[in-house]
Amino acid sequence: VIDPGHGGRHPGAVGVGGTVEKHITLAAAKALRDVLEETGRYDVVLTRETDAHLHVNRSRDLDMRSEIAREAGAELFLSIHADGMTNRRVRGASVWTLSESASNALMEKSAKAGDYLFLSEEVVDAQVTDILFDLAQRETKNQSARFAQLLIPELAKVTPLVNNTHRTAGYRVLLSPDTPAVLLELAFLSNTSDEANLNDEKWRDATMHAVADAMDAYFDQRPLVRHASIR
Repeated sequence: VIDPGHGGRHPGAVGVGGTVEKHITLAAAKALRDVLEETGRYDVVLTRETDAHLHVNRSRDLDMRSEIAREAGAELFLSIHADGMTNRRVRGASVWTLSESASNALMEKSAKAGDYLFLSEEVVDAQVTDILFDLAQRETKNQSARFAQLLIPELAKVTPLVNNTHRTAGYRVLLSPDTPAVLLELAFLSNTSDEANLNDEKWRDATMHAVADAMDAYFDQRPLVRHASIR
């Protein structure tokens, strides 16, 4: 599942030349979808295909984007964004996965709410459920980190990267305990060179091919089985 960040009434960052993040992310997501579908090995779902706003499910504090990934049975979730900051000299891509503190908070919150959506309804013992949740979440974090580490060298071939490229955070789109998830910040709209790249179809095509190469490597190394023992 590919997630074009923002959309609708949430435009995201705005570049120094007026480029709007929500349009850039959608263009990149569609380009990546086309590259992946050409291989014949992927079923690709976009969380949005138009300038649409995707709401947050407040009952579980979970982004609708993550729910789309779960409903699609996604083996990998990639959220695409473009960064921005006051220092216009900073440029480059960054790759984000779930932080340890956010991971622990998610487990505690889910345990209190009894919200283990991905576990079989036959699992009723609370202690067993906690163990299975923890195992699944750890495996998901490991797979997310593995894809991030495959993605970074591919990106380095085609675009500048920020220092300490692999970073962690508690973004909602990374919170799914059963779907490996990575957030890709393509570049900085606040930097004129990066903004020019983001609007360059050739750069976008090369970058999305790099992402696709990383996905090929990820799935070549990983059996297409996901927590079969607890579903």
